[in-house]
Amino acid sequence: MPINTGMPRSVIGHAISGGFIAMLVAGIDNKARFDNKQGAFKHVAKVGLQGAAISAAAIAATNSIGSKPAMRAGLEALGYLAAGAAVAVALEAIIPEEPTPQACLPKE
Repeated sequence: MPINTGMPRSVIGHAISGGFIAMLVAGIDNKARFDNKQGAFKHVAKVGLQGAAISAAAIAATNSIGSKPAMRAGLEALGYLAAGAAVAVALEAIIPEEPTPQACLPKE
């Protein structure tokens, strides 16, 4: 029996909004972490793409749960979530960042 999650949501629309939200949060975080503009830009780009991938995966998983039988929906949702996580991890390797300066790290 499918779970009623409402009408299907737009995966692309949520990917775009998730990316924008992630970029805004990363931009706020950049003020304390980076001295140069290139490092800050890389961070915002990477986090924005990760936010878009994760948001799209979450919405696609939610759409599958709401429209298919339980076993198939569960496997499909798990596949979407795994794909979103894989993209987020891959972006860590593809867009490397400089280490955070010691001055920004919390004191022990």
